[in-house]
Amino acid sequence: TITALKIPDYQLVLTEDKWTLTSTVSSDEVDTSADALSTLIDHWQKASGYKVAAYEANGESEGEIDISLQGQEQPLHLVIVSKAPDLVLANPAKGVQYQFSITQVENLLQLPAKSAETATESEEESASAGDDSQN
Repeated sequence: TITALKIPDYQLVLTEDKWTLTSTVSSDEVDTSADALSTLIDHWQKASGYKVAAYEANGESEGEIDISLQGQEQPLHLVIVSKAPDLVLANPAKGVQYQFSITQVENLLQLPAKSAETATESEEESASAGDDSQN
């Protein structure tokens, strides 16, 4: 079970069965709801690459990932080798890299963007709350 996840732009920590988020991205831009955080963690729990190969350290990485797991002292450390044409994550300590479909970039490395609909609903709720007070 994942207890903490640190990816570029986000750090999530499980505290008393609740995920807390530290982010370099504005919460105006992304969905930081409890559901969105749980979905991101769920994607990590179920992630599976379609190819495993020997790790080839070839220059700069595109970021680092640390995954803390229940019952393990040291977090699992991964390096983002590539985000395109496929997502490639490496575990340098084990000398392997894992290849994922490009679609996994948004599932594993990003929170969903706030939709215009979500923003509109919030504005409508605020407006209707004001209307109720007049009755």
